[in-house]
Amino acid sequence: MLKGSFPALITPFTESETVDLASVSKLFSWHANQNSAGWVVLGSTAEALGLDNSEREGILQTAQEALPKDKVIVGIAGGSTQAVIHHAKQAKAFGFNRVLLVTPYYARPSQEELIRQVQTVVDTVDCEVIVYTVPPRTGVDYTDETIIRLAHMNRVIGLKDAGADIMRVERIKKQVPDDFAYLSGDDQSTLLRLFAGGDGVISVCANVVPDLMQNLCAQANNHAWQDAKQSHELLQPYFQAMNLGGNPAVIKYIAARKWGFPYHLRAPLSTLPTTVCEEVATLLTV
Repeated sequence: MLKGSFPALITPFTESETVDLASVSKLFSWHANQNSAGWVVLGSTAEALGLDNSEREGILQTAQEALPKDKVIVGIAGGSTQAVIHHAKQAKAFGFNRVLLVTPYYARPSQEELIRQVQTVVDTVDCEVIVYTVPPRTGVDYTDETIIRLAHMNRVIGLKDAGADIMRVERIKKQVPDDFAYLSGDDQSTLLRLFAGGDGVISVCANVVPDLMQNLCAQANNHAWQDAKQSHELLQPYFQAMNLGGNPAVIKYIAARKWGFPYHLRAPLSTLPTTVCEEVATLLTV
């Protein structure tokens, strides 16, 4: 079962907005020696929607070389079921068997259409799927009933929930298999979701403080709530920093300060204004 913290790893770019594979390798290799439960590559924090097929292959090749394959989750997203099947097959070709499937952007499919897409991916690619809902970005959410149906589907192993209903986990956990993982998709509310019965988090902050976020999850999963609260307090400056700008602009700035990476995003996204960078820097010591 998936438990703990899974950093949603960024994609460093050069000044010309090409993928900086040397920095990607440095980032992945550093994370391989930290205490995270696993890692997500090519997720939304990695700006994966803006990457072409060859760029995805370069990142998957780097992940294959640097990270244990059984602990990697590959983000797959697209405007059609065929697009996400292509990405899932690509992940399988590099030896990765777990994918994070976000609800389709913009199309706003029905609940039955959402279920059919997941079933098609599982049947076509024979991979393990973590379904991902992030309504503010996609315009559609899973209902409780849909999550419960998906949880009983073969090879659907978990949910990443970035919706606003923090207490949904308490409702669905009573009706899903014991090995179906509920993962928070929002760093700041992770402790509350863990207290309500969650299992972990796919985390943005864990790009730079993976052990601290893993400690929070492990303490909560062991019901060491006072320790978990202390870890949550230590993470507060990072949560505050994330609220100063968009994702991944803030975390990429922090990572650039930590490792000396070039600080660039791919258009239409752009780096933080200097004044905001200064605010972030005053909050953190990295």
